[in-house]
Amino acid sequence: MAPKAFLKTFHSNQSLRELSKEDLGRQQEFLGIIAWVCLAVLILASLPAIYYQAWVILYPIGTFSVCLCLVLYLNIKGYVITAGNILSFTTSVLLFFVCLLQGKGTGGYLYFLPLIVVIPYLVNCNNNCQLIIHILHPTLFSLLINFGDFSPRLPQLSSDFQDLYTIFNFGFVVFLCQFFVYQIVSHNTENTYQLLSSKQLLRSRNDELVKINKELDRFVYSISHELRAPVASALGLGDIIQDEKDLEEIQKYNTIMIQNLQRLDSLMNDILDYSRNARYELKADCISFEKEIQAAVQQCQFICTDVRVTTHVHQATDFFTDAYRFRLVLNNLVSNAFRYQNPAESSKQIVISCEVCDKKAVLKVKDNGIGIAAEDQKYVFEMFYRAGNQLPQSKPGTGLGLYITKESLQKIGGSINVDSQIGHFTEFSVEIPSVQYLKTVRGEV
Repeated sequence: MAPKAFLKTFHSNQSLRELSKEDLGRQQEFLGIIAWVCLAVLILASLPAIYYQAWVILYPIGTFSVCLCLVLYLNIKGYVITAGNILSFTTSVLLFFVCLLQGKGTGGYLYFLPLIVVIPYLVNCNNNCQLIIHILHPTLFSLLINFGDFSPRLPQLSSDFQDLYTIFNFGFVVFLCQFFVYQIVSHNTENTYQLLSSKQLLRSRNDELVKINKELDRFVYSISHELRAPVASALGLGDIIQDEKDLEEIQKYNTIMIQNLQRLDSLMNDILDYSRNARYELKADCISFEKEIQAAVQQCQFICTDVRVTTHVHQATDFFTDAYRFRLVLNNLVSNAFRYQNPAESSKQIVISCEVCDKKAVLKVKDNGIGIAAEDQKYVFEMFYRAGNQLPQSKPGTGLGLYITKESLQKIGGSINVDSQIGHFTEFSVEIPSVQYLKTVRGEV
């Protein structure tokens, strides 16, 4: 039962204080330093006995050396609290035996003072009973040696030797106290810095969670209406078609039904894009802007076939960013440029330009379509927002495209701006940093 009880205490002590990897590393380093200092203290306190060849003093030193190996082993394995408890207790007990063998004349009992100073940083401070016990036993040992009547094992020491060695011990104790205080302050300063960093990170993540929760509430509320509208319309049209005999009317209702289902399909695709953008890991892909722009234009040309597209791409270097999110941004902007052309415009055109350098790529998509009203421009990147100036014959959007565009850009460290004049033009400007530059800015390289 004893080994089981020990192991139970062993693990419960460790579980009292869950440490992060960085905290654990600093605590292990701190405990390792203190352990070796404790061995040095025990040897220094034993010097008079060694000088007078009272070799019995080697037993406490040898016992502590064995305990030190156990302490260092537990420390390396991460059982810092357990190692600290063993170090505190064995140092106190063995120092007591050393002082008992030599008597109080050498001033060895003074070494209990730095031990009492450092004990709260070796044991679990959250357990008050444990802390009191570990402070109490070196205090009692020190009082016993100082005020007890014990016969030392050493020969009678001269008063000059006793005074000299007591002064030496006192000076070294002062040094040890200062050393321990320095170690403790340094350790606490690092912990405070890590705590502040953790608080900042926690605050940032909390703000992000608040934002996500708000968006999720809004998303669930809005998507329920957005999904229900085309479904309800299709069901209603289906009921009408069942009773309709006129083939022309049936064809008209079928056309409307198909349009509603296409809108539903477009909405579902946007939802999938939104989900993938949130879940997919960031990657570093080499981007050929000329090829990507050509592919996006070919994919969207069916929306409006009488549009003249002009491209200007200057890329003299390899550029790395997340290809999936870049294509999401590019396809949304190009498809909007086709979709919202002005039917009254005789010369419909889209100009796509891209300037690429080592640090960033600047992409601009400009059309001479219906434009976006000034009061709508600051809202167009919000979820489910639709500008109020869409022409009746234009296909209504889902209100997610530009929102997903901005979210995708934020994932890769980019930004987007819009400039538009109602009835004349709309221009979206996108800046995308290269992966290497972004890592440099964030201090990841």
